[in-house]
Amino acid sequence: HLNRSAPFLLRASSGDFTIQATCAPANDSLPSIGGLVIWNDDDNFLRLVWGSRGKHEVSFEGCIDGQDVIAGRGQLPVGLPQRISLPRQVVLRLVRRGDQVTALCSTDGLQWFGVGQAAFPVPPDVEVGLHAVGWIDRTLYPGAFPTGTAIRFRAFQMWS
Repeated sequence: HLNRSAPFLLRASSGDFTIQATCAPANDSLPSIGGLVIWNDDDNFLRLVWGSRGKHEVSFEGCIDGQDVIAGRGQLPVGLPQRISLPRQVVLRLVRRGDQVTALCSTDGLQWFGVGQAAFPVPPDVEVGLHAVGWIDRTLYPGAFPTGTAIRFRAFQMWS
């Protein structure tokens, strides 16, 4: 089951919207895991997460009608193989139009990559915002980072 214990900060929204956040590592010695969330209830939410499946991966996941779903995932572009490093920032974007939600990511806020799209048939009034994940998947990080994770949100924007 998807981890639902991540702390989040939410605000009310209604109808169509776009939300965007600029995320960065809060501590270079810890993984950064977190991102955007659209919340209706425990059985209906979507989130766009940076870092949960590795430092270069973005996943679009959630729960629809009580069923966990992975709606898409992608890998952030990185430099040459000999210089692969953690991006200094990631810009995440969720766009809701009617019952459809589209997930996008960028390393510069200019060139966007599609992560996935999902049907999200919930009422127009939902909550949107940020979430930070402290739990670490031990299959990706066996025994490492016993103190958890750290992520910094540099900006959050919302357009209706």
